[in-house]
Amino acid sequence: MNNTRRMALEHGGTLVLALKFLFALALAGLAVSDKNTTFLTEKTGLVIAEAVVVGAGSAAAFAFIGWNRHGTDLIKICTLAFLVFFGVHFLLELSGFNTVEETTASKKLKESTGRAAKSGVAKALVIFVALTLFLFTMCGWDSPFNGASDTWRIPGVKGFGLEGIVFALCSALPFIMIVKDRGGSGAEAMKEFIKYFFLFGFGHLGLQYGGLYREAGFMKA
Repeated sequence: MNNTRRMALEHGGTLVLALKFLFALALAGLAVSDKNTTFLTEKTGLVIAEAVVVGAGSAAAFAFIGWNRHGTDLIKICTLAFLVFFGVHFLLELSGFNTVEETTASKKLKESTGRAAKSGVAKALVIFVALTLFLFTMCGWDSPFNGASDTWRIPGVKGFGLEGIVFALCSALPFIMIVKDRGGSGAEAMKEFIKYFFLFGFGHLGLQYGGLYREAGFMKA
């Protein structure tokens, strides 16, 4: 375990960078293959406003985590988070994932994955990506409960849990705006909010135990 943790500290930054690249490449591929520009073309200003809200929500989430952990370079981290998720919103829009109708994004994804499941190349790619993510998680393993959280403003399980709630709220709330902007009902907006609240809540665990918070300067070396 000591060797694994030593490797995490030595190579964690490279692994985080690789994961970011894979994530951006996947979204870019979806955007290029789908090119769903209808809403973006008709309501460009609204999409930009959504992107600002999404980016601000992500920046606020990381700001709270950084504040709780006495993180360094918070302005840099929050600015980077804003820019990254600002851009991600446009990629998701072009990919069709922001569309409310069942007949577009979700159905199209289901059809695509169904065809891909029959492809040997696709299966090999899935295995490769899964193995890469598994190795990344193992090498970047990091716990806030081995004394590292003792100096937090809100230490221990309470602080880590509160971080997760804030992270989930700040990340999921913009989806209410996104759904409503596209003519979705209040029930649809709440459904999306709840779905993404739990998704980003678990994402907080992944960012912690994947080593990203350490690489971002939120954890002690």
